[in-house]
Amino acid sequence: AKINIPWRQLIRYRQTWVVATGKLFADPVWYFYLFWGAKFLNSKFDIELKGLALPLIVIYIIAWSGGISGGAVSSYLLRRGATVNTARKNTMLGTALLVLPVMLVPFIDYLPLSVGLIALAAAAHNSWSANIFTVASDLFPKNAVGSVIGFSTTVSSFVSMGTSLLIGYILNESGTGGYVFPFVIAAFGYLAGLL
Repeated sequence: AKINIPWRQLIRYRQTWVVATGKLFADPVWYFYLFWGAKFLNSKFDIELKGLALPLIVIYIIAWSGGISGGAVSSYLLRRGATVNTARKNTMLGTALLVLPVMLVPFIDYLPLSVGLIALAAAAHNSWSANIFTVASDLFPKNAVGSVIGFSTTVSSFVSMGTSLLIGYILNESGTGGYVFPFVIAAFGYLAGLL
């Protein structure tokens, strides 16, 4: 039987906020890559965006592999005897560390290296996402997981809308140099979420 759990009940649990916070610090970064990544490549490297842009294809293929890898790493740790808490947090810590080099992207003038660092960060995001979704299923009975994820995604989406507006304002005021701030924030968002 389907059981509906109202959000007003879910928000009373600390565990709901664990998942929401994990998404709140990560999802705006993902939206930055989705909405501003192509514009960055165009403004910095003159990548034409009218057709299929090979750098974007590379980024998203590598990003896709991150979700699979993140799930595989935490599963491996569980098989090796780690607790669920240790397996998820260690995987998410590794993911957060893999994102850090993306802060260098605005300073790099070599397209393949920039694309590689963005792709690594995007793959790490998907690893993070695979694990934060699984954290929800670790903390809640299966009839509540959808509601927890729905609430958490709503919270992170509102924050993402605000950050997108902020990035647009920063870029409008400072041009290409304005990308430094969002890339630095993107680099540290996952560590902040983990903490």
